[in-house]
Amino acid sequence: MTLSLGMVWKSNNHSALDITVKSIDMLKIDEIASFKELKSVNSSPDKTEYKKFGEDLFDSEILEDRLYYYLWSSFKYDGEVSKWYKNHEDEAWYDLREDEEGILYIGVGDNDGLKFIGYIDHVTVDYDGFEINIYGGWSKDEYIFGFWLDPDGGILRASEDERGSAFYDDLESDMVYYSKKDYTLKSAIDDLVSNSDKYQNTCEEEDEEE
Repeated sequence: MTLSLGMVWKSNNHSALDITVKSIDMLKIDEIASFKELKSVNSSPDKTEYKKFGEDLFDSEILEDRLYYYLWSSFKYDGEVSKWYKNHEDEAWYDLREDEEGILYIGVGDNDGLKFIGYIDHVTVDYDGFEINIYGGWSKDEYIFGFWLDPDGGILRASEDERGSAFYDDLESDMVYYSKKDYTLKSAIDDLVSNSDKYQNTCEEEDEEE
């Protein structure tokens, strides 16, 4: 999935991941978009150029487990990564990372620190029943959320059924920004879903004005 200003494009090329969050029963990650191959970084534990992302939202153990299976199922382990993993399987860990510019990555490491990162454009989540995209890289000072609008108004509800790209063709979309100084990732997404009704289709707003 990629996003241009005012428009979100849905792709079905990525495996769905179910990840438990700390505050509600279940957060479903529908896809990890524009994932790149893992590259070596060899960052020691005391370096902070790639800090953990979403610690207040995701359950770390379940996130680690799901990212591990995502990487293997996506055939992202080869060459240098595969060789490293054979020697560090017992101490290997997996999480989401954010660099100093706000760009998101899947991080892979061991007891010596972060070893590999793989760029991701965004993750699409089913949060409290709403389908929301969490973006990185557009602003280092803000959390960025993109979403489709339901035909009846509000943020589009998530669905258990598979949705093809054609489903989204006639839907409007919107984006919102939350300051990282004022919000954590969890408090920002909580505020977003609590105000879902604020986001209405432009055609409905025009009808009301008439």
